[in-house]
Amino acid sequence: MIHLQCTHSVLKHLGVRPKDLRQADESDALLGNWSVSNFVVDRRHAFLFMSDRTLLSFMLLEGKMRFELSKVQGLLQGGLGQLLEFAQFPPAQIDSAVAGLDVIAVTRTKDRALLGNLTSLADEYQHRIHYSGGFAACDLTQITLSVNEGPQRRLGWSSAFEMTRELLASPHAARAHGGRDAPAL
Repeated sequence: MIHLQCTHSVLKHLGVRPKDLRQADESDALLGNWSVSNFVVDRRHAFLFMSDRTLLSFMLLEGKMRFELSKVQGLLQGGLGQLLEFAQFPPAQIDSAVAGLDVIAVTRTKDRALLGNLTSLADEYQHRIHYSGGFAACDLTQITLSVNEGPQRRLGWSSAFEMTRELLASPHAARAHGGRDAPAL
């Protein structure tokens, strides 16, 4: 089970009421809990998802259909799977990473350090999109890959991809691929 830790603006956008929120616990998913923030670029709502354990991140853009709470699990699974595929992770590792995302509880972001990382990543994405000429001209896949290849202080100057590869290559990941009862890391 994972907790999707949302900023206040995401909770408001999804229509989540305070009484519907849960307390975030440690996740047994390989990449841990996820944090999500949103911002507007070129008049489009962008949602930034970030793994709390590896700082792996990707963006999803809201199209004609609004993001709804009932669709967030599928969006997270699809976005993560696509990112790992673009980064050329082996299919078994992609399956292991996505497998633990099947049950989601929504909560508010509380960890200020993680919120700082999430905000910094959102700024980085916005800057790169703007610098590349906006959504119409940028290569969002390349931006996402390059952001995840950058060193992160919180990760001991490793990149999000390096930390993710290390976790997904661990013996815990191999056991988790066969079932959903992997021990917490």
